[in-house]
Amino acid sequence: MKRLLFIASGPLKRPVKGTPLRIYYFLQQIKKEHQLFVCAQDMDDDRDIHFFRYPTDSKLNVIFYFIKLVKQNKIDVILITSELGIKLPIILKLFCRVKIVIDLHGLYFEEWYYQGLISGFKKFLYEWKGKFYLSSYDLIFTVSETLKNYYKNINSNIEVVYGGVDLKKFKRIIKSADPDIFTIGYAGNYQKYQGLDYILEAAKNIKEKKLFKFKLNLVLSGDENKMRQILKDYNLSDETVLHLNVEHTRVNKILANSDILIISRPNIKMTKYAYPSKLPEFLATGLPTIVTNVGPVAELFVNNDCCIVIDYNNISRDLENAIVILQKMSREERNNIGNKARKFVRNRLTWNSLGLNINKCIDSL
Repeated sequence: MKRLLFIASGPLKRPVKGTPLRIYYFLQQIKKEHQLFVCAQDMDDDRDIHFFRYPTDSKLNVIFYFIKLVKQNKIDVILITSELGIKLPIILKLFCRVKIVIDLHGLYFEEWYYQGLISGFKKFLYEWKGKFYLSSYDLIFTVSETLKNYYKNINSNIEVVYGGVDLKKFKRIIKSADPDIFTIGYAGNYQKYQGLDYILEAAKNIKEKKLFKFKLNLVLSGDENKMRQILKDYNLSDETVLHLNVEHTRVNKILANSDILIISRPNIKMTKYAYPSKLPEFLATGLPTIVTNVGPVAELFVNNDCCIVIDYNNISRDLENAIVILQKMSREERNNIGNKARKFVRNRLTWNSLGLNINKCIDSL
């Protein structure tokens, strides 16, 4: 058993989606085999975790605070999950002789650049600074082989841990959607990198061609007026049931009223090296899922028939074709795909199974 300190300058309380949920499940697995200490802005009460509030002080005083914290609690390993705090563990490694670990969820500098928050020159600087610092880490977790290969020349100890799901909390959907209307489900937001536009374009084409009756079952976060205007622009307002800014715990029940689910992310650097957190959740529903061949999809679903994988070069066209194919299938045929998806998740993407690998890697330090 090791004494592990997880450091996060931001909040950890009540995680609901994406990165915060990954952190939550990561820590839940670690505490099964190790004594866990957490220093963050806040977090939910947990008697098995020793919590310390992240200090609001000068950078120098923060360093002294952590040196004292690490030595007093005889910490063996320090874990972070963001490039934003990448330097602090290296300093603590030098002064306290601890092992340092980072869990990388993608390329943050690519996301900042994509959103227009930094220039191309700053992106270049962040990229090379990150590689320089990561060479000092004892262990790097990544969310995909693609991201592992990106950093393989600067660190030899990199382990892939995909995002997972708790099947007990995300049970198989058995409720039937309306048999007379084919319902297409999606959960996320309307940012370009999420690929909602491809779904709307494919749906618009199906409507114009009068192929079959359908409904869009959309669970979205963001501005309602903007989203309704987008639907109006695609002439899909009448075909859409819109659920806005709902709690994560309700998403599964809403998606239950769908026949299929879609993840249609484009192939850009921001998505190429990341992992769609909703992927294991969609598969866990037991509903057939269409997903673009982006990021970890190719490495996960080689020679596998548990979902429909489409190419990213012409997403709207291929998505339309995949939707039509699934619509023509019988409910039994679609259920067979969904059952295979549940089996795949049970064998590969539950947090319990992923946790075994996480702790094995930490034990080896």
